[in-house]
Amino acid sequence: MSNRTLAVKLEIQTLADAVATLVYRLIPISSGSYERFGDKNRMTPGLRKMWLAPVGKGRSLDLIAQDIKAYEQFSFLEEDFVIGAIIDFTESHDSSKSLETYLRTRLTEQQQERTAIERKLSKVAVDSEDIQCFVDHALAILPKPELQKEAQDFIKSPNLYFGPLLDVERCKEDLFDLPDDQQIKVVESILIATKNRPAYPMRSKPRKAKVTSLKKALGRKKPAPKKAASPYVDPDEAPIYYLKNRETQKLEIHSSQLQWQKLDVQQQTFIKRHCLFSRPKGAWISKATYDRATYLKSQLKEYGIPEAAPIGERTSYEERFDLKRERAENRSDRYAVKADKTRDEAYRSQNKAVDMLRVIPMGQPILVGHHSERGHRRLIQKSDDAMRRGVQGEKKADYYDQRAVSAQITADASQLKDKGYLMRRIKENQKTINTYQKKWKPGTFETRDGYLDAVEKLAFYQRKLAELAASGVVVVSKEVLKKAGATAVKFWDGWREIVRINEKSVTVTTGYSWTRTVPYDEIKDWRPKAEEKPAEKKPTKTPRKTKVSRLKKAVKKKPATPKLAMNSNGEYVALVPKKKSTAKAKAGRKASATVKKIKAVKVARTAKRKAVAAKVVKPAPKKATKPAQLKKQREAAAGKLKSKMSPVAVIKTGRQFNETYRSTRSQLMDNPHTHKKVLAPTAENLKKWAGKPGKYDLVGVDTGSQNVTIRKKKEGELDKTTKQFLKKS
Repeated sequence: MSNRTLAVKLEIQTLADAVATLVYRLIPISSGSYERFGDKNRMTPGLRKMWLAPVGKGRSLDLIAQDIKAYEQFSFLEEDFVIGAIIDFTESHDSSKSLETYLRTRLTEQQQERTAIERKLSKVAVDSEDIQCFVDHALAILPKPELQKEAQDFIKSPNLYFGPLLDVERCKEDLFDLPDDQQIKVVESILIATKNRPAYPMRSKPRKAKVTSLKKALGRKKPAPKKAASPYVDPDEAPIYYLKNRETQKLEIHSSQLQWQKLDVQQQTFIKRHCLFSRPKGAWISKATYDRATYLKSQLKEYGIPEAAPIGERTSYEERFDLKRERAENRSDRYAVKADKTRDEAYRSQNKAVDMLRVIPMGQPILVGHHSERGHRRLIQKSDDAMRRGVQGEKKADYYDQRAVSAQITADASQLKDKGYLMRRIKENQKTINTYQKKWKPGTFETRDGYLDAVEKLAFYQRKLAELAASGVVVVSKEVLKKAGATAVKFWDGWREIVRINEKSVTVTTGYSWTRTVPYDEIKDWRPKAEEKPAEKKPTKTPRKTKVSRLKKAVKKKPATPKLAMNSNGEYVALVPKKKSTAKAKAGRKASATVKKIKAVKVARTAKRKAVAAKVVKPAPKKATKPAQLKKQREAAAGKLKSKMSPVAVIKTGRQFNETYRSTRSQLMDNPHTHKKVLAPTAENLKKWAGKPGKYDLVGVDTGSQNVTIRKKKEGELDKTTKQFLKKS
């Protein structure tokens, strides 16, 4: 029997039956229309051959959808929905074999329905066609669950039933004019007839993933289409309405599947944007609170959705907070158990993958063409699948661990131990209360949930902050700083001096020309007056330059006195530095010296004028000196005089120099150690060492070693006298 003959025998009860009967048997689809509404990548050769007409022929999908909507049971469906159902059915039945399977299955189901009805009505004067007609009319106005419920209510008490079954349009005979026992049998047959009917004829099927390659589409076996799960749990309440839940302070939209489908696509999209669906409640829950969802409520009223009485009892913020912590604790335990279980399964799967390959010897290749090739490949594939399941299980266990940790953080409520968090929440809720009191008239906001929540949160966080302060945590406020007389505060930028104490913050210095404000929740500590550090002295302004100061600047400074000097005998002598005078004495001496110089200049000018006037210049008398002594003085001044100091004298002079010009710390660091450069105790080395005592060591002065590392060619070892002196000293 051909598919066309089977389609002729099929009764149109569902939307799929209409597509199989009308589209396949009578109205082929135009290919251009299918490309416009469907997916080009899923147009397989079988689909083109089965359902599409040649180019330029056939009917458009929107016209076919209108023909299907002409049937009474499909009149309430949207046109886009019908087009999507046609595309889904044709894609899932793109071969004659799959279509034949569907047609034979539906014919068998319809035959079984007729047989069951005829068995029940063997003693009742009602035809099975009347039952089928009644069911068709009933499903057009009632969903399947509601129809079954009404039938069960009728069977329980037929005399007291006044439900919607009595309003269903009859076909030939009135089924409810029969005796009570026969009416019950009729309704039981109605239950049997509706058993194999779809729950909602308008329910769509999920779209399949797009196929980019035509070869993949042809080579892949298409599974049977799965029915999309309805998001509604309780579709018994027919009207759609919204209400306020006092316990959660959210807006809830309750609706049945039928009423939901009657809404426009734009209305459904708007509700989905502002709400989230809750499966346990079977309703849409608003994202915002009831008081804040003003736009959502105004749009629902425009859609004609009525508002029902509120439900539940209002709970305090502390009760909601404790309930949230309790749920988080339970969620943490649940995820922890789930993570352990998933990780154990992952480890078992990995161990199984390893054990499966132990039967194969190490290095055993696949014997192509051998009878073991198929089993070998299958075993490797099974092992690989098990290992992949184990790896994915480990990743899933790690995810569950993260969820458990996150839930545990919520349950611990560690933010209640952070004074900054508590102070910010107090400030935020105080601001909300002030806003209500300023912008709302008295008597209009005291019962609003936003105001009541702000009052409860303010009291809750203030109590937690007081408990935190009692435990020893530093809590800063305007009264505390003023009472303690604080002069500096510590925050993330360190200690800063207080300029002004404000109502909500403290103005502090920055070290520059501007100031900054620090909120009280960022202050970690403060410093009272008693612990205030002494202020640094500001540099005084330099006085105006006087004639004396200019003269001081004009006078050339004397060169610094050398630390070592050579006398007329050719011996180096360590000069003892003069004692430093105080600042006042030094200033007085400078001033007196300047005055003396001014006077000397005046006297010299006067004497010069007198001498010029008298034209008599008397040369200063010179002291008589011997030529040899003068020669020695000149050589000593030029540094050309060779010293005749003994090593012992050099050592004594070096020690005197060490004690006079070097600090105790430098002596303690230098004397115990010996440098690589050790000098012999000679006059030239003494001068060299005195210039850089940290670079060299002088034997007998700042080293205990007698091994000279730097010496001249003619310079020998230390003499006996020097060695004896070093031993004694």
